[in-house]
Amino acid sequence: MSLVVNASNEVALYNLRDNDYVIDNDATVTVELRDSSDNLVAGESWPKTLVSTGSGGNYEASLDPALAIVVGERYKQTILAVNNSTFKQSPFVTYLTAVESAGC
Repeated sequence: MSLVVNASNEVALYNLRDNDYVIDNDATVTVELRDSSDNLVAGESWPKTLVSTGSGGNYEASLDPALAIVVGERYKQTILAVNNSTFKQSPFVTYLTAVESAGC
């Protein structure tokens, strides 16, 4: 997986379910992006909230194209879902490498 430099990168979480395995469209879902020194990446207000699409437990957000990411560097993306304090999903952690866009 990768982040594209100078582009509006999309973040998505699909098919979120609660502890009873019921689709959850009402959770608060957030994402953070950290660099290799574990610092939040500049260029966005963190945590960024993902918006529910209204069905299927799907959530999406667009990251600012001005993110201070560097081609070839590795970043840690952490997505957290919480619903009414009764349900907290373990964080979804993904490591991404920044790449140049095809238009660079």
